[in-house]
Amino acid sequence: MIRARLCDPLGPRWTRTILPTLALLLIVGGLLAPLAATVRSATALAGMAMLLAAPLFRVRHAPRDVILQLDEGDVGILHAGMLSQHVRATDALAASTARTARGVAIAIQRKTSPERPLILDFATDEDLRRVRQALGIGYFGFGEIAWPAVRSVAETLRSAALALSAAGWMTMAIAAAFGRAGICLGLALAAVPFTLAVLPVIAAARPGRPGVKLSPHGLTVLDRAGKRKSTTYAEISDIKPGEHCFRVLAREGPLVVPTEEMLDEEREHLGAQIVSAIQRARGDGPAPPGLAPSLALLAPHHEAKRAWLERIDATAASLSEGGAYRRGALETTDLWATLESPDAPVPLRAAAARVLARVEPEQSKTRIAGVLATVRDAHARAWIRVALEEDVEEAARQMDRMGG
Repeated sequence: MIRARLCDPLGPRWTRTILPTLALLLIVGGLLAPLAATVRSATALAGMAMLLAAPLFRVRHAPRDVILQLDEGDVGILHAGMLSQHVRATDALAASTARTARGVAIAIQRKTSPERPLILDFATDEDLRRVRQALGIGYFGFGEIAWPAVRSVAETLRSAALALSAAGWMTMAIAAAFGRAGICLGLALAAVPFTLAVLPVIAAARPGRPGVKLSPHGLTVLDRAGKRKSTTYAEISDIKPGEHCFRVLAREGPLVVPTEEMLDEEREHLGAQIVSAIQRARGDGPAPPGLAPSLALLAPHHEAKRAWLERIDATAASLSEGGAYRRGALETTDLWATLESPDAPVPLRAAAARVLARVEPEQSKTRIAGVLATVRDAHARAWIRVALEEDVEEAARQMDRMGG
């Protein structure tokens, strides 16, 4: 169990389906329930109004202290109330680590909530390392992290269109409830065409449009009009907090990073992410843990795949017999660390898996399967699986076919 600070403003997907689901139930119930015609009509119309208004209720869950339960490819977030959930390796679109005022943190962009990342803050580097390992995330993360930092003009128009449409349908519901069929019909002649007319606006201007993006290479900012400005981290000289924004001083001119759509903890974390990225670009800050020098024994040396695999098998045989390799520097702990590290080169991870499958067959059967559950790169996963093939000739042929 690990203690962490969770910031997940959107919450799990199910929390965002409560209002739409209730609205659909009202619509279906109003159409099918064995009730008076006025009640059924009012219920269905109220459900339609709720369905249109649901996107306007933007709940932002407050940060809270939680407990994390780790498993291979899965991090369970416990004691978080409505925010209790599971973050799975297969759900992660991107991730980035940073040093913060509390210690260290990771932001994870998920398939189920692509609008903004979930943030976990830890007191120690070891806690962060264990979470990264469970999810198969490298030392610095991967991919592009984004936040909806500012409301665009299109989003404002979308909200206005939804509010007007919802108001029209709710007014019809009230008229139907009081048996004013004529008023209800008159309102329908205006509300229905208006709703149909604004549907393209509602569909096109989806909320949560990224206002700031952090990629491995640099920072990108989008303003209200959708104009894009970018800079690399190496070109940034300083970052200064302002009112609902960050002012980034770059070589080609300042960039204003809006943060008005963020919670305070999101704003703090974004600043820490940018500062950490600048430090990495300058070569400052802690470096990712290196591999044990002994692992060089398993690296390919511009040789045929079959020759490389045979050399790996000879190493495994020597380890099994307690020979020179065991008396030297190569240890199974280093092999496991290499296999489980997303930062290790793919051929070394595959070689480590092949040796471990022969040296510790009982333990490796389930443990290697657990590691594969965290490997999101299809090419790396295929290499590790092929490396487990008993037949050297077949394994070499498949590796040649895959390349790399």
